[in-house]
Amino acid sequence: MKTTFTISQKMSISYLRIIRYSFFLCFLFPIQSVAAYSYHYDQAVQEIYFNLLDLDFAKANTQLARLKKNQSDNLAYYHLQNYYDFFQVYTKDNAQVYKKLKINRDQYLKELAKGPKDSPWHLFSQADVHLQWALLRFRFGDYWAGFLAVKKAYQLLEKNQKRFPDFAPNYKDLGILHAMVGTVPDQYQWGLKMLTGLKGTVKQGKAEMRKALADQDPTTSFLQKENRILYCFLLLYLDKDPSEAWQLIEEQAAKDPPSLLVAFTYASVASRSGHNDQVIKILEQQEEKATWQAFPFLEFVLGNARLRQLDTKAGPHFERFLKKYQGQNDLKATHLRLAWCALLKKDKNKYLSHLKSVQNIGSKNNGRDKDALHLADLSFIPNLQLIKARLLFDGGYYGLAQQELNKLKNYNLNKVYETLEFSYRQARVAHRLNKDSRAIQYYQKVLIEGADQPYYFACNATLQLGIIYENKGQKNKAAEYYQQCLKLKPDIYKNSLHLSAKAGLQRLEK
Repeated sequence: MKTTFTISQKMSISYLRIIRYSFFLCFLFPIQSVAAYSYHYDQAVQEIYFNLLDLDFAKANTQLARLKKNQSDNLAYYHLQNYYDFFQVYTKDNAQVYKKLKINRDQYLKELAKGPKDSPWHLFSQADVHLQWALLRFRFGDYWAGFLAVKKAYQLLEKNQKRFPDFAPNYKDLGILHAMVGTVPDQYQWGLKMLTGLKGTVKQGKAEMRKALADQDPTTSFLQKENRILYCFLLLYLDKDPSEAWQLIEEQAAKDPPSLLVAFTYASVASRSGHNDQVIKILEQQEEKATWQAFPFLEFVLGNARLRQLDTKAGPHFERFLKKYQGQNDLKATHLRLAWCALLKKDKNKYLSHLKSVQNIGSKNNGRDKDALHLADLSFIPNLQLIKARLLFDGGYYGLAQQELNKLKNYNLNKVYETLEFSYRQARVAHRLNKDSRAIQYYQKVLIEGADQPYYFACNATLQLGIIYENKGQKNKAAEYYQQCLKLKPDIYKNSLHLSAKAGLQRLEK
């Protein structure tokens, strides 16, 4: 007897066969469980983060391996691992280390993207990675890639801010981006216009950073030390307000024993705000740390601080920096300072030997190296009193600097460079001693005599005149000098001086 099946019965039999087949396959090929990824910044994660801020790479590396083993689903690991790579590149300042570690970035981003989208850390952690690598790309001259990273970071942060407006870490990164954009040098404006569409001002960046600093949320407030460091550098280099930066970093140092990175920030602020003795004090306290070796540039900073006291014991610090450092930046600047040490000892042969090294060693990517090469190319032994006055002024020893300048009253300065520098140093010292009338007189003299020279004296003189008149409340006159500063094109320090002038014009718009 032939059995017949309806269409519905045939379909039911087919479904049963599929179910039986699928059930059978489950035994042969067990289904992999999907991990429940999370962003969990617990105490273990925070401890690694603080060790990274202390530049204790050995301890942080061990802890990172343990975190990956014990919390394999915690994507905070990849965020921290990027911090580790960032600090490795930043402290070593070596192109080979940069090339080796930058290939890790895409893997970290791929892993971070796997997390839950309802977490405020999801987009922020990815944006933070992009921003950190943007800074490194700019440092190593990869401007195109750097602007693309800025664009991606900004897009992610904007989206995250809309979703989680109360998430304070957003404002940390947005503040840095908006402040940077407001002061980008003219030759890099193409990158902003073409690739990012990002707009901002130092004022906006400061306001956002203050929001981050006001964070009281226990799940994110562990970032406060980093927030203060970043805000100090914003004040110091973008807003040109070393007094506020000094107050902030002093408060941070008083709260707890400073990490190596905080000590570096403290020293940077102190050296630019006339607290040279404090630079030496804070770095001497850190010198015994094993982690000191991880950041050779600290030898340069400490040597520079000692040299500003006219202490020839600065020499060994510069020599150790040259021995430990593997990059190309600040080599010219270091040999110039060793030349000055030789000059203080009245050793002209050694001075000339170091000057040759200035001309032949290292790069000229930053202002210090360009300044060193510029001075070496002048091809004459400088006046010792002018060198002493410069060093003492940079250390904040204004009265002593004036004493050195007083020795030059009857000195016949034949070189155009030295004649301008003498007036410039007189102006700078008078300005710091709050003798505004005298400072204005000398600044204007420098401007009249040096505007058509390639030196930076006239450009900075107009900037300082703008600052004086801004502080007097004479906004129109201040703006006039800031605009004049932007018109001058010195061979060195043009970018930083123009950046300061732009920041001044932005302040006048308040």
